[in-house]
Amino acid sequence: MTNTYAVSNLRQTNWSTVPKGSGYYRWYFPEPSLRPLGLETLPQQAELKLHLIEHNGMLYYGFYFGIAKSLRERVTWHSAQPLKRSALKSGFLSTFRFSLLALLDLEYSESGQRALDDFMNHLFIEWTETSTKAEAEAVERAELRGELTYPINLQGNKTPGARAYVRDLKQKRKQYKAHWLQQVTLANAP
Repeated sequence: MTNTYAVSNLRQTNWSTVPKGSGYYRWYFPEPSLRPLGLETLPQQAELKLHLIEHNGMLYYGFYFGIAKSLRERVTWHSAQPLKRSALKSGFLSTFRFSLLALLDLEYSESGQRALDDFMNHLFIEWTETSTKAEAEAVERAELRGELTYPINLQGNKTPGARAYVRDLKQKRKQYKAHWLQQVTLANAP
């Protein structure tokens, strides 16, 4: 069974409606959020096949696909992982959340975290439960090699129209991390 929810609603319920079992999920972005992310400039955007949903007369574009052993843990991690210095240094950050930080060029700070949470509150997430994580992995392989495009997926994204965007996103993530690691180092200097 597939379920679609606004992140703001999930945050209000402390993620209690997200199942604890395995599955796969898609993140949807409303059209107004495309410009700050640079997604309106995707090459051949008109030719890209994007997963779409409609809510209250607005189109939402599926730009990220993922899998989880525990949907609740993964959705919470993507949506609410604190921006700790140790996570930045170790690289143990949600790939999705870190990509949004870099694309939006938000500070790696409490104020940046609040801004990111506010941005994410306008997103929708859809999930489908599976019997096992292996079943979710099979769906992911098919999905990322299929007709649909998920521009924010870095790993396994083979869609020709999204390659340049993915390459640029990787570069932005690298620059963002280097910048904020330097800021963290300077802030901790004696």
